[in-house]
Amino acid sequence: MGRFIMRQVSETALEMQGGDAATPWTVRLDVPEEGGVASGPTPTQLFAFALAGCKAIAALRYAARKHAKLRGVIAEVSYEYADNPRRVSTINIRFQGIKEQMDNETLKRVTAAMEACTIANTLKHPPVVQIFVE
Repeated sequence: MGRFIMRQVSETALEMQGGDAATPWTVRLDVPEEGGVASGPTPTQLFAFALAGCKAIAALRYAARKHAKLRGVIAEVSYEYADNPRRVSTINIRFQGIKEQMDNETLKRVTAAMEACTIANTLKHPPVVQIFVE
């Protein structure tokens, strides 16, 4: 089970805190188009970043299991919106630094691992989302 705490820290910014006493972390979200100061990514940017990160970690983990080490991996992420309802309609993730480090068979397996990362699987099989307002 995953859990973190999110608190409002300014009119348009939120901070998420998680981890444990030994390895705490904080992520700030901000919405500059709503008057924020861009002190962190927007929720939509974090969503696209999380998907790209999940795919990259899957590639790194697969390579490590096969006793290969990927170096210098870069991901360029872009996304587009759709309306009715407002949502992210397309996320493009262009990975650089993977293909040239692998033979074709390993690249196919790494790509399959990337396609099956937890966030990608969650998008394919949406979770039940429950909101409790107190």
